[in-house]
Amino acid sequence: MINCLDLCRELGLHTMETHAVLDGRYAWARVGFQVREGHWHTVKKALSKILVSVSLPDGEDKALAFTILQSNEPLSLHYLTTLRSLVPDVAGGQNKRTTFGRALLMNVGSWMGTFDVTQPSYVKILVGESHDGRERFI
Repeated sequence: MINCLDLCRELGLHTMETHAVLDGRYAWARVGFQVREGHWHTVKKALSKILVSVSLPDGEDKALAFTILQSNEPLSLHYLTTLRSLVPDVAGGQNKRTTFGRALLMNVGSWMGTFDVTQPSYVKILVGESHDGRERFI
């Protein structure tokens, strides 16, 4: 991704776009891609439904996920990836565990995303220089 960022800058491009499917639903959000403008409402609705209907355990991360979704922050999907309590991994088989944020995002449908190469906060997330942002919501 850092090579893609460098290439975008070299070519004078301002954004990267993705279609997040399968593991990309979590991975692209983790590196700072946000849902394409105009599609956030649909993804937010799906995530809220998952929080209510899927058997993710109640606790601090679940409450924080609801708070993040209420915020309408452009990087909400990224902030969801920072929810790190371990929960059962339905796809991983017996005794497998994953993080709360990954379990949540792996249950949402595909989404179209964008990454603004010109935004320093996005770039910090991509290169791993950014804190997880949880304190914004606690």
